[in-house]
Amino acid sequence: GFIEAWVTPSGLPTLARVGIGAAVEVAFLSYVIGLGRAAAAQGLTGLLGESPRTWDEDAAARKSFDARRAARAGRTTTLATSNVTGDLSP
Repeated sequence: GFIEAWVTPSGLPTLARVGIGAAVEVAFLSYVIGLGRAAAAQGLTGLLGESPRTWDEDAAARKSFDARRAARAGRTTTLATSNVTGDLSP
């Protein structure tokens, strides 16, 4: 709304108005992509009513991911003893 109300009808040169619009678009996409990655890392999908993973669920998911990545690379890993409970299957 701000850009349409103040920048578009202003007397600024066209190149300046386009530059402001492009800068705002880049800032918006950076914000959305940054938060989207953070949400995806927490296991969120955008479904209504879902909640972020707990710390224990997140730790278990990270260990499972690391073990699968090591297996693909041909290495075996030994998971240190932990108090994390839950299913660690991929």
